[in-house]
Amino acid sequence: MTHPDVEPEFDELGIKPLVHGIPDLPRASQTAALARRIRREGIRGHDGTEIVQFDDAGAAMLAYPWAYPAQVAAQLSAPQAVSVQAGTLYYVTGLALTTRVMPPYHNSRARSKLEIPAADASGHVSFPWPVRDVRPDPHDDHRLLITAHDLDALAAAAQATAERVEGMQSDLKEALRREGVEEQVLMAPARFELLHGALDDNLAWLTFDGGSRATIAQGFLADAVDAILGMGKNMAPKRRRGLEELGVHLRGRVAGLLARDPVAERDLRDELERLVHQPAAELVANGLYGAQRALVIPARALVAFRPHRGTVLDATQQLIGNAHKRGPKQWDTAATAVDTRDEVLRKLDNDGLISESELYLLGPAFEEAYTRLGITDNPDFRIGELVRFFHDQDPLSDTVRTVTREVLRLGRLMPAQRAKVISGAILEQVREADAKRRQNIESGLDELLAHPPFFNADVWWPSRDPDVSALLAEAGEELENGNQVWYGPAMTELAVKGGLALAILGPLWRIYGETDATLRLYNLLPRMVKDSFGQELLAEGIRALRAGKDHIAARDPETCELIYDAAGAPLPMDATNLRKLFPSAAKAVKKAQPTEADFLRAILSRLKDGVSSDLGALEELPAVRLRGISPSSDLLEALALFEDYRDRLKFLERKHRQYYAENPALPLDDDDEDEAVSGAAQ
Repeated sequence: MTHPDVEPEFDELGIKPLVHGIPDLPRASQTAALARRIRREGIRGHDGTEIVQFDDAGAAMLAYPWAYPAQVAAQLSAPQAVSVQAGTLYYVTGLALTTRVMPPYHNSRARSKLEIPAADASGHVSFPWPVRDVRPDPHDDHRLLITAHDLDALAAAAQATAERVEGMQSDLKEALRREGVEEQVLMAPARFELLHGALDDNLAWLTFDGGSRATIAQGFLADAVDAILGMGKNMAPKRRRGLEELGVHLRGRVAGLLARDPVAERDLRDELERLVHQPAAELVANGLYGAQRALVIPARALVAFRPHRGTVLDATQQLIGNAHKRGPKQWDTAATAVDTRDEVLRKLDNDGLISESELYLLGPAFEEAYTRLGITDNPDFRIGELVRFFHDQDPLSDTVRTVTREVLRLGRLMPAQRAKVISGAILEQVREADAKRRQNIESGLDELLAHPPFFNADVWWPSRDPDVSALLAEAGEELENGNQVWYGPAMTELAVKGGLALAILGPLWRIYGETDATLRLYNLLPRMVKDSFGQELLAEGIRALRAGKDHIAARDPETCELIYDAAGAPLPMDATNLRKLFPSAAKAVKKAQPTEADFLRAILSRLKDGVSSDLGALEELPAVRLRGISPSSDLLEALALFEDYRDRLKFLERKHRQYYAENPALPLDDDDEDEAVSGAAQ
């Protein structure tokens, strides 16, 4: 049935009528009268007690965004209230002009998908991080304080966030174009502070409940400004410049902070009014009907705050959590994860329970921990610290779990929920990965982190950053000493850091549709760490991650040797290849027993170019670690070139002789050989 107030072309597309029309802009005298009343009377509770008083700037800011100031004035005598654990929020409702609010560039939906830039020359990471950038204003209980490095950094962050929001919210964008913003948007007053530079006006209204709707609405208005300027209308140069600047600020999503030009706003409004009389088919073709529905948004604006157990930031975060973490409009898991991590770090930092280096290392600006605070930049170190911190091996673990449970509003915090938080933080270290690769990495991290030894380990390693070869040697010694439960400290550290490295690099990805439980990642990783060759692959994963590589080399399931492509380059290892190397719990790796000639060729290939640094690689060859070496004239001739390394190689020779004294090489039938290899692997 066709709506009588909607053109047929609109009705077919589900375009709703202009519920709020195209309201005229308030006269300056109306806004000023509202500001004077706010300045004179402040905000009072229902019991008549004064909650907050405003100075001239604060009163003018509260009065500024409203399309109908008189409507808001009537509410100030008895504002609505909502109580949360942190305190009581007092707010008024009305239509706010979209040009006079600022969408937050700390949007949790977008932040988990933004590329984190490298630290600049000063060691600063220019990334929208609310733990560092958003605090309660120490001068006003009801206001937020937003800090930015400089105006360029603020504008760049707002622009990047807006582009990401529009790219990922295509369904919401189309709905807002057709319907406008229907539900009230939570707004909070904010004071902006630049560490370098100054703002002409540093107070603005911040949309604070995700920010996507206001972000998209301002994009519609920016499109309308571009269309108006492209029409070639006869306009005074000053007015054209004003409209151009308004369009730039709307496109950059900083209009509420930087745009203060009512003339340009009126020009935009008048053009939107004129479009009402345009043919519907034309508006459908150019899409400008979205701008008509974006001029105003219904808003619920915070005007006062009475604290109970927290600050206004705690209170607004609790409101957001009610809607997006446990409510009807839940964020995706990545957004929930980074928002939860940030809230936990903020609360612990406010209580003085973590150091600045821990705060930065575990957050998205982790390179500041490297550049400014002297923390090691090995990526596996940060990965290990995240696991220690959010699972159960840090001295603060009990407190961290309690705070995480409070942030997520849960009665019980399960390992899988902690795993999501950790994997979301680890993904910040994955750069230049397409969406599909990131999805595979995330699913692999989630599965591994939800199982031992990432939590409930009987022993754990201290906070440290060992050399990979040293860690491998420690883990190998634990294995040789009969530690068949993989919870020795070195084996655990190798499994955690190496396993998550391989989850990032690809071998420890899930294979969807896999029905064999023995091939699930949490069963595959224990087999690797309880096998000497598996330990070497875990160490290789750590080295590759430290070197900035995106893969490790594939291995032949029969010989464990490298697999090369037609051009002679090693093939990358994938999830299928790794599963063939460790196919079952009873038979971890099917290793072909190398002959002595094969073994000597491997040694000589390492030494033939006269590169003494290859000795470390030689010692890590699977066969060398197992059997030592055997002397030959060729090898002794090579040793003459490496006098300094004779003792180390002689040790491997003695190990070889001992091996063959205890394990005499006897001819075997094919069946017997398979059985012997399987037994050796176990």
